[in-house]
Amino acid sequence: MAQVEIRDTSLWTKHIHDDPELRNKLEALKAGEKIWLRVAGERGCFEKMKPGPNGPMPGLKPVGESRKLWRKFYPSRAGQLVELGLDEGGAGGPEGGVPATAAAGWAAASDVERAAAWEAFKALIKAGWRMDGPRGDRDSLHDR
Repeated sequence: MAQVEIRDTSLWTKHIHDDPELRNKLEALKAGEKIWLRVAGERGCFEKMKPGPNGPMPGLKPVGESRKLWRKFYPSRAGQLVELGLDEGGAGGPEGGVPATAAAGWAAASDVERAAAWEAFKALIKAGWRMDGPRGDRDSLHDR
């Protein structure tokens, strides 16, 4: 698991240790894109910073209720390392719907990709187990 050093009111990617893959993923986000992270075991939403006067900003700022979470760490735990990871939970994105990264992927998808996704979704109706024979009672099903 990655660790991040608390140094500022924002989470800076250069302070992420032990997980270059996570650091690269966060740096690759587009300005304004939101992502859910787990910081010291607590879930928070962070937004990639918009470019400043000197170019791209390699950091993420907490948004919404996540500001309270980050205030618990800075300045009281400044200089300390805390665990950091992606939140893979299914509770939805920053607005409570689809996670922001998934919504951005759908918006950027081509017509061909959308059509393929729709066909894959429709194929789910045929997936899984199906009983073709007569339906029995519970006792006969369990050989009682």
